[in-house]
Amino acid sequence: MDNADARNYAVNQLVSVWGYDRPAEAADWVSALPDDVLRGRSAATLMRTWSATEPDEAARWLQEFAPARVMDSAVEQFIRNTMFDDPARAMAFVERLVDPKRRRNLVLSAGRVWAGQSPEQARAYFQTSSWDAAIRNRFL
Repeated sequence: MDNADARNYAVNQLVSVWGYDRPAEAADWVSALPDDVLRGRSAATLMRTWSATEPDEAARWLQEFAPARVMDSAVEQFIRNTMFDDPARAMAFVERLVDPKRRRNLVLSAGRVWAGQSPEQARAYFQTSSWDAAIRNRFL
């Protein structure tokens, strides 16, 4: 294991444990990481637990970051943890994803959940959304 791998592993373990006990403090620390890629990976680790236990706080923290490919994994974790309880919120975060393939996969996943739970709300969203016709038509 080289130094970068050891650093990444140590940071991931620290954030994982810290995220259970004091996620807001862990988030502050992750925000201050100087390396964008490491910050993105650490944010994804943090979102695995924080977005499941305190989705409001996790959402506020994620919104502090401009959409960026390095944050897509963290945003995806948030979406996957919240789409069953709050599909409208999850869909708002799908729109923040930068990677087009990831965006497409998650809009379809979150859209199916939303359409299954609240078909009228999902239909209303997709009628006025900017998603391409192929995606919108799946839910109309």
